[in-house]
Amino acid sequence: MNLLTGKVRLAAMCAALLCLTAAFASEDAPREKWGNLYFTGHGRPNPGLENVTQRRSLSMESAIIDGKARIARYIQNMKMDKNLTLSEAMVKDPRLPGKVKMFLSGIQPVKSRWDKDDNCTVTLKMNKKAFLKQVRK
Repeated sequence: MNLLTGKVRLAAMCAALLCLTAAFASEDAPREKWGNLYFTGHGRPNPGLENVTQRRSLSMESAIIDGKARIARYIQNMKMDKNLTLSEAMVKDPRLPGKVKMFLSGIQPVKSRWDKDDNCTVTLKMNKKAFLKQVRK
């Protein structure tokens, strides 16, 4: 009886972990529309700040950084050619990391939202064709 309870608990924990993994993986996946990829970033303000403007500004900056990190994770596995991913190409071409960094620095939010706690959610837009064109130069 005790062994069966342990197996049921293990199965429940595995199912919960699988659900959490799927939820985080789907959040990192971008939405695609008209050749553009849209990524979502989330940011929280410093709880010690009382000024609303500072709280919102800092939460927006952290949301933009989170969104750019999601873009970086996505493009790391992006295919440049049939068999070559960007991370593999970075090993061969020492100029490529600089090009990627320059491209990421130019990405700006297209939509920002704050909740009642001044947490920010931003949507960042990336043009996939423009990125691949810049990287292949």
